[in-house]
Amino acid sequence: MNDISYELLDWSRGPGLDIASLIFGLGIALRLGEIVFIGRKPNLAPARGNAVAQGLKTIFTRTAPAPGMVKRAPVIHIGGWLFHIGFFVIVLFYSAHMRVLDDLFYLPWSRWPRSVIADISVITMLALMVLLITRIAHPVRRKISTMGDYAVWALTFSPLVTGYMSAHDLTDVPVLMKTLHFLSAEMLMVAFPFTKLMHGVTTFMARYYNGAIQGHKGAKS
Repeated sequence: MNDISYELLDWSRGPGLDIASLIFGLGIALRLGEIVFIGRKPNLAPARGNAVAQGLKTIFTRTAPAPGMVKRAPVIHIGGWLFHIGFFVIVLFYSAHMRVLDDLFYLPWSRWPRSVIADISVITMLALMVLLITRIAHPVRRKISTMGDYAVWALTFSPLVTGYMSAHDLTDVPVLMKTLHFLSAEMLMVAFPFTKLMHGVTTFMARYYNGAIQGHKGAKS
């Protein structure tokens, strides 16, 4: 059993990670290619403003919630911000992750202390759980939610909880837990380009596009 566990761990850290990285990269390239090459009709109206400047501006202005929205739905907005920022920090600044990423390309920033990453991990997991509870408890959000939404939540939550348990030796099977962490992270990478998770990339393109349209008309977005 131990031999099988170590073999599976080695596979997940080697060929499994390579396969997931390839699908992740090619999947994103494919989705972006679809968006770019599908094209759109040329805007023949004379430009009344700077489309590029307004497009770039809209990326930042649409990132902040609209006035009054945080007060109306504080859990959704605050929880969403905590999760997205926390997940970003964990992936890019945890020392173990940076060692993996350094094998692919050099990261010119420092590793964060393990205790800080641990606190951020707890906050991120709590934010995700609160968002799930809110989705289930709210009648409208529950009605419009699909199995795909819950699957995406599970795919996102699994690497966090397995990584935290592995990093802090919270189980009697550390090799298995580390393997589960690698496999769950790789499942997330494979699913990313083909699910709603892709919004992490396309959101910024959509905001720029909408802003550029308004900028061409001389309007603000």
